[in-house]
Amino acid sequence: MTIALSPSLLLLDEPVAGLSMEEREAIADLVRTLNDDGLTLIVIEHDIDFVDRIADQVTVLNQGEIFQEGSIEEIRSDEAVRRIYLGDA
Repeated sequence: MTIALSPSLLLLDEPVAGLSMEEREAIADLVRTLNDDGLTLIVIEHDIDFVDRIADQVTVLNQGEIFQEGSIEEIRSDEAVRRIYLGDA
């Protein structure tokens, strides 16, 4: 319904929580299409694989503060981010 209003910015909070892999892929495709069509999206998401499919720029928050920013490759390769959020010890 929100998309029907032609917004210039869309905020999504955990849009794929509880969805199947097929549903996650469909949502990722929709998000990319909307972005390609000029819609700016801010997505709050913990599923790093989903973020990898949709994000051009990633900001990681920790304790309410910006912890790291960069491409998904930079975020995935950051040792502190991996330790804190991705589960690498």
